[in-house]
Amino acid sequence: MGPPSPGPAEIIRASQRDKEFILRLKQDIDEIILELLGQRVWIRCQRYSQYFSGVFYYTVTNLMGFQTLGEEYVGVVQVDRSRRAIPSRKALSLMIFSQVLGAPFLSFVTKIIENFQKRQRNMSNSSPENEYLKELLDTFLGVGKLFQRFHPLLTQLHLALFYMNGKFLHFSKRLCGIQYLLVRKYYGNNDEVSKKNLKYLMYMSILNLTVCTVHDFYHYFTFLKNRSTNFELLPSAKINLSSENELNAQPSSSTTEVDSSKKCSLCLELRTHSSATPCGHVFCWACIIDWLRTEGACPICREPITPSRIVPLQNLV
Repeated sequence: MGPPSPGPAEIIRASQRDKEFILRLKQDIDEIILELLGQRVWIRCQRYSQYFSGVFYYTVTNLMGFQTLGEEYVGVVQVDRSRRAIPSRKALSLMIFSQVLGAPFLSFVTKIIENFQKRQRNMSNSSPENEYLKELLDTFLGVGKLFQRFHPLLTQLHLALFYMNGKFLHFSKRLCGIQYLLVRKYYGNNDEVSKKNLKYLMYMSILNLTVCTVHDFYHYFTFLKNRSTNFELLPSAKINLSSENELNAQPSSSTTEVDSSKKCSLCLELRTHSSATPCGHVFCWACIIDWLRTEGACPICREPITPSRIVPLQNLV
């Protein structure tokens, strides 16, 4: 009989330790950049140092054939689907990429497609090949934006599944079929109290997931309905590119009259329901909440933020 599988408590504890070491590595990298290159470069590199520290940490541990410090602390090792061999280099590389760079890579590709579509609109070439490419890009862009919007819900659903079966804490490991074996039996935490607590966490996660799903779907379809209604109110649905460019070239009086100190840095319009981040920057409530669904950091200084830390400012425009 082979080594047993670890319980959910061991997997969570190993992941928490790994996050602590990755955070320490990121802080060391930030200090080096700040001392050598200055504050401006440090602000620009906040997001990239986070990605680099995660990739570097898992590369020098898992990809090199070693345990991470969190796995060594708990006493677990990674195995493939057969549970008889360690994962291959390809599986580990895919796991590292999807776990650290998956969401930002999708956001990057989506922005590239949006910029490409803007350039295509300014061109008059409408061959069948370009029409097929446009439909393909529109489909991929729609799927990408839909995934970005509902990514927190998918993460919550995956976490609830983990509390249910206790195998895959991260979606990247589920994708690659990477599991854990407990090599330090006396460290196992299989008592009934921990299992009962994890069941409570599962129920709370499912409840939270249900409420957030209903809320997000309601706002998403309301947005689509309002957009279609505004489109129907236009005098003509067919607007040629020349007239559209002329309209975009003419500055609106409402935009020029808005004080720059009252503009939102995300939508570039007059702030509505002004809300502040812990680092002191102010945005529209809807803009910063939508931003944090995919980015998880302040759009100006890249300070890590969660949506629960946004403070609405009642008496500020």
